[in-house]
Amino acid sequence: MIKQNPKISVIMPVYNTAKYLIEAIDSILNQTFTDFEFIIIDDCSSDGSLEIIKSYSDKRMIIIENEVNKGYVFGLNYAISIARGKYIARMDSDDISVKTRFSEQFNFLEKNPAIILCGTWFKYIGSNIEICPPSEHADIKIFALEHCPFGHPTVMLKREFIEERALFYRHDFMPAEDYDLWVRILEEGQTANLPKILLLYRVHNSQISSKLSQIQSNKSNLVRVTYLVKYFTTELGVEFRWSTENTRDSILNNYDFLLRCITELENPKLKALAKQEFSDFKRFLFSEAIFQRFTWIIFFVNKLGKIFTFRDIRIIIKYVAKIFLRAIKIYTKN
Repeated sequence: MIKQNPKISVIMPVYNTAKYLIEAIDSILNQTFTDFEFIIIDDCSSDGSLEIIKSYSDKRMIIIENEVNKGYVFGLNYAISIARGKYIARMDSDDISVKTRFSEQFNFLEKNPAIILCGTWFKYIGSNIEICPPSEHADIKIFALEHCPFGHPTVMLKREFIEERALFYRHDFMPAEDYDLWVRILEEGQTANLPKILLLYRVHNSQISSKLSQIQSNKSNLVRVTYLVKYFTTELGVEFRWSTENTRDSILNNYDFLLRCITELENPKLKALAKQEFSDFKRFLFSEAIFQRFTWIIFFVNKLGKIFTFRDIRIIIKYVAKIFLRAIKIYTKN
């Protein structure tokens, strides 16, 4: 029997994945951690997927049948809205979860209450390719500048936290809806990836990502640009002020990548938006660099009581000139 408040709500949208569905469902029902509800949303499958789902008698399963095809994002958000678990675990209907996946993620989240989202490493089915994103939150935030930081079907997250902040999937970013959600979550709380292969990921031609690969690429590019400009500004400001020269340069080197992303955007309105945001961001870096350097100098002057020898003044003028030229170089780069 399902408890009134299960520890985990597993959400899995299904659309015409009959070929792989039994393996996916069995991998969930056979988890070593058993206190969960399994919400399955069938989006008008026409290949017998619903019949396969209904052939199971496990009372933890909650089957939702859409009368009309409503799409992947709708299914995910609806499942979240009816979930009762403390944590929400994602699963795709063509993948396979390792038996200990829920147990390991649940225990990790319970021991680390500051973490609101936990993903894992994963491996492609039928190959030796392993995807191993960073484990620590600070590294994940940097990684997200260029890559999706979590494997979508590996994620487990705190339900109440997501609902309180209305952090749902946005249809406008489909089929990069997960990437968009992750970068918004990254600004709200701590995240992590368990450094273990706890999911086997299937790649096939019927996947949404395969069918809409170019659209996904464009939407991902937009996510990257807006993430850097809108959400990562504070961190960049701190890095620019306090980090070593090498760290600052490594961040500023993202200019080339961002410009490529903007160039590849096909939608004219999105491209114009991204260009404007990128331009505003460059101006921010320029003004921030000068402001912070002069603030430091003013502090230095006040600290010494404004008493300088000629040599002191010459050193300060030389330092200011060097920083000003450095700021100009940053601003005019690219």
